[in-house]
Amino acid sequence: MLDLAATLVRHGATAENALDAGAATLLAADVIGAVSHENGNPFMPPATGFVSDSTLRKLGIYLVDAPSPGSPY
Repeated sequence: MLDLAATLVRHGATAENALDAGAATLLAADVIGAVSHENGNPFMPPATGFVSDSTLRKLGIYLVDAPSPGSPY
């Protein structure tokens, strides 16, 4: 996977190269995230590090419309 990311990084200031470098960054971040879970969840409770789809669906509009606790907005 990192070999693929490395092929996306090229010299030259073009929009295509910038977009490909961004894609390479996302690929590398996914690899780092996956490796960090090799020995279990790296996050301290109560953080889970991942919010399941069913939880996101239960929260629904509150993620978009309601203010977060402690948020002034």
